[in-house]
Amino acid sequence: MGQETSSLGSGVDRLRLLMTLAKLEQGMRQHPAGEASQADHAWDPEDCSSNFTLKENGRLAKRNDSTQTTDMVRAKKGYTRGTHIWEIIWKKEHRGSHAVIGVASYAAPLTCSGYSALLGSNGESLGWNISANVSLFNDCVINKYPDDVKPGFQAPDVIRVILNMDEGTLRFKSGVDGTDYGLCLSGLRAFSRHGQKLYPAVSATKDDAEIGIKYLGSAEPIYDAIGEPTEATTEDQLVFNSEVGANVELSNGRCTARRIRGFNNGVVMSSKPLKNDEYFGVRLDKTEDLPTKYTLDIGVTTNSPEKLNFPETMTDCKQEKTWMICGSRLVHNKLAIDTFKTVDLAELKEGSTVGVMRSADGKLHIFVDGQLKAKCDLDLPASVYGVVDMFGKGCEVTLTVKTKAEDTADKVEATIALMKEKDPAKMSEVGAALDTGILDVSRRLPPSLQHLLGDRFTNMGGAAAIADYMAFLKDTGLEHEDVYRCYVVCLDVLLSLTHSSFNFSSALSETNAFRMLLKEVDSLRTLYKSSKNTAKRVVYAVSILHNCSKAAANVTPLRKAGTKDILMKYCDPKERESCIAFIILLTVVNIMEVSEVKSLKVPDDVLSIIVEYTRDSAADDKNHCAKIVFASADLCFSFYSSEQIDAIRKLSKNPACRQSMVKKNVTEHLGRLMEIGDQTEQELACNAVWELLSEETADAVASSSKLTDVVRKMKDSGKRQVSDAANRLDVKLKQLLRSRRGKSK
Repeated sequence: MGQETSSLGSGVDRLRLLMTLAKLEQGMRQHPAGEASQADHAWDPEDCSSNFTLKENGRLAKRNDSTQTTDMVRAKKGYTRGTHIWEIIWKKEHRGSHAVIGVASYAAPLTCSGYSALLGSNGESLGWNISANVSLFNDCVINKYPDDVKPGFQAPDVIRVILNMDEGTLRFKSGVDGTDYGLCLSGLRAFSRHGQKLYPAVSATKDDAEIGIKYLGSAEPIYDAIGEPTEATTEDQLVFNSEVGANVELSNGRCTARRIRGFNNGVVMSSKPLKNDEYFGVRLDKTEDLPTKYTLDIGVTTNSPEKLNFPETMTDCKQEKTWMICGSRLVHNKLAIDTFKTVDLAELKEGSTVGVMRSADGKLHIFVDGQLKAKCDLDLPASVYGVVDMFGKGCEVTLTVKTKAEDTADKVEATIALMKEKDPAKMSEVGAALDTGILDVSRRLPPSLQHLLGDRFTNMGGAAAIADYMAFLKDTGLEHEDVYRCYVVCLDVLLSLTHSSFNFSSALSETNAFRMLLKEVDSLRTLYKSSKNTAKRVVYAVSILHNCSKAAANVTPLRKAGTKDILMKYCDPKERESCIAFIILLTVVNIMEVSEVKSLKVPDDVLSIIVEYTRDSAADDKNHCAKIVFASADLCFSFYSSEQIDAIRKLSKNPACRQSMVKKNVTEHLGRLMEIGDQTEQELACNAVWELLSEETADAVASSSKLTDVVRKMKDSGKRQVSDAANRLDVKLKQLLRSRRGKSK
């Protein structure tokens, strides 16, 4: 990452920073992070590639066998301020060609095709490639690292990571002998200035690699100690009001509150009234060992901080109107209301988060650790402030915000509950809920975050719920217009979530969805051109099955369900429509063994289709994708070049397919994609041409001037995986040409 000019210019300031770091490390040795802290900062099961399996309560991530992918895992906690230290345990024999340790924002992708240094391949992540000993950011090698690295150096099995968000630096030390490798990257405060957290992360390519994480500790932000003012908050940002209880001290830009004495007079409030559906929540940072079961109370009040006569505890407040969750009870103006089910806040631990929200319809929603736990139908006034009472064990809290994925929890949960009712009178309501609660949210999320919605839907039981509901709709009768409309919305949801979430795709294999979709495709084969409605059902079903075929966990279930035999019927010359045949070809090669691909009979004109769409992708300089128009169904989908290239690579194992595609000049289009593509596309295209090469095709491939020119340039690429792939291809081509010349003599 580019070097940022630090405002911490003086030697005294830097000395303070180093002293803080030394003090922190000494404190960690004397007081190591406890079990709860380790669990809070472990790898996140909801924020990792589907090719990772987590063990030991998230402290160990194991990469499963996965051909031609690179996969990443992020930790549960991200940081915008302070100094944080953790260790990565990664044995040398588990690293492979691209092993990267560093940090990533929530927007960094978790997987990509091909083998690469995924962490550091974009502007959302950065780190140290311990296989190549270089620092990486935004797909660029920034420096050799460590600076004085000697030939043959290998990073130790335990590496200590030091992230200083106050200074904006990332550095590494040996976790074995304490060797300090020095500053790796700086300028990280650019992330925190825009409110982005950075999470511990690693990316790996080696099958069965096991990577451990051990959180060691943190130091409080030190801006005040070095005289740098806290950045001003925006007008819309919630902070604590400066009016507080008698025993409260605010810090961290009025985002952290601490009770400095006693066990009460710890009331803090939001700086302004809460908007409809605005989340007000805190993280419990510290507790004291006091003889009480209470930890903290949270709720809302109509009192403004400026006019409130702050009580010792907010549950005793009778001024205006106040609603507080105290222990497991809802208390209104000193009176307990037992008619509402809440949560037990006495169970909160250090690191737990708790929050409230006033919904637009006046209900009080209660959240714990990001999950909606209770709703109280209170008909709250329009203007209420958030309020926290550090009464009891809880003595320090920090304001938190909800992520976009967490903000959808209400809608997702309500939609799933609605589907489970299977009420014929509520079909329109279900369709609208799926459209606004799932599809609309997915459209508004950036592509790199869309998997979070699918993962959340899956974790709430959404895969089984929507599959069962679709079966209910079919039993009700799709000939009814309202039933059909709702069914198509369900298909649209399946298409969207199977595209973005491998977890959702995999969860579908445990439902009746695959057999239901295949039965639909099979039964409509002779009818799908008869109307747009039937054509739409077939196109959706085939496209969903195609998305599911990309998840390794679905290969066996799809094979057992007879997917190949059912889909290949659509490639019959009498029935064939080019768009359908194209998707089917991409799908079946994903689930077939190599031996089956070698004997697969693919009609020559179907191969022409995939070559044509590859040509279209190569002609699209901006997005590198082909637009597939299904005129019979009035639908249009985009297929990116990486999928087409991978299908060509797999089909090339079939001698007849290989020769046919080369005759159709597919190598020209692959050469163009190497020229305009990113490093993943370049590597994939090289691997595809490598598979296309044989004694029968070598002359034709060599005659492609565009291809040979591009490969020559790629051999000198600064991106190791690209140059390696180009060199492999060049060596094979030269060997085959020499062999042919020898035989001709």
